[in-house]
Amino acid sequence: MTNYNLDNVETLFLMPSQELIHISSSIVKDVASHHGDLSKMVHPYVERKLEERFL
Repeated sequence: MTNYNLDNVETLFLMPSQELIHISSSIVKDVASHHGDLSKMVHPYVERKLEERFL
């Protein structure tokens, strides 16, 4: 409602599946920055790009 009240922006909230609900972008970035295993958190393409970024 805040977005709508500020500038008439409608938003859509998509719920993730139960097995992925605990994952957030902050967690993914933290794991990537410490060279952890991302294979169960993100798509392989995203995993490769994060590995490139945090080399």
